[in-house]
Amino acid sequence: KTLGESWNPQIYEPSVDESHYPTRYICERTCNWLKEHARQGDSRPFFLQCSFPDPHHPFTPPGRYWDMYSPEAIDPGPSFRNPARNAVPPMTRLWREFEQGMSSKRWTYPFVANDLQAREMIAKTYGQITFIDDAIGEILAALEATGFAENTVVCFMSDHGDYLGDHGLMLKGPMHYQSLIRTPFVWCDPDPSLARGRIDALASTVDFASTVLDRVGIAPFHGIHGRSLLPVLRGERQSIRNSILVEQTTQFAYLGFDDVVMVHSLFDGRWRLAVWEGCEWGELYDLSSDPLEAKNLWDEPSSMSVKSRLLFNLVQSMQNHVDRSPFPITVS
Repeated sequence: KTLGESWNPQIYEPSVDESHYPTRYICERTCNWLKEHARQGDSRPFFLQCSFPDPHHPFTPPGRYWDMYSPEAIDPGPSFRNPARNAVPPMTRLWREFEQGMSSKRWTYPFVANDLQAREMIAKTYGQITFIDDAIGEILAALEATGFAENTVVCFMSDHGDYLGDHGLMLKGPMHYQSLIRTPFVWCDPDPSLARGRIDALASTVDFASTVLDRVGIAPFHGIHGRSLLPVLRGERQSIRNSILVEQTTQFAYLGFDDVVMVHSLFDGRWRLAVWEGCEWGELYDLSSDPLEAKNLWDEPSSMSVKSRLLFNLVQSMQNHVDRSPFPITVS
């Protein structure tokens, strides 16, 4: 049952009910695995990945989650009402396509949405998220029931964010606004020395593997890019990073580019700089005074020294992410 493909094919009510939806399937498989592991009395440590496809487009929460949230009660946010339409040429292009009624909403391209579209998609996303919240609650209850909760580390994270109306945009793309690159990360550890509440230190998804290996006492492989977060969790260090590198190469050419789009962003907690391959223009935002990233300072004369410093840091960060393995096995 659709809401009308003529205006938004990204939203439709799925034909399957809650019991057959991927979120329910993944939850049940995870809980069943924990119960079976406990029933067998297997005392070996385990690593269990529970990966939900949602929240993601198309926006298709099933059953009671379909209309759990009213679009009329949704606020798309301040940058939706005051978007940076001309921050970079791709944004100018997307807004021009929207104003001319030429936006592509049928696949994975980012697009500009009108007020009704944004509210509907955000409401459906909230339904997807609530379904996941309920599923995670069941998994945590299964951990408690099996006795595993007292010695199991639980981590919650996401691979990326979603525009969800940020600057009028929907889906995701190479415009690295905070809505896209800031992702949830929760580390729940039975060791009280690693439970410090909320921490504002910079960290990257690339650090997750190193942190897990460090927590279980396994040395990382040579050349691993991530850094363990345990010193920060223990309070031994304020941070393990001064900045975060975000790299993206699209799978196809779009947004006016003749080839795939490559963007590198650097975020240091205050400034975000973005360099687009083959382009003389770029992005520079001061989030301390401009948290919505509404004013691009790339060409501002007063920002040249900051831009120069961040460009140098970006190059060094890219160098730090170059593969250093394998070493040659012969010596001349």
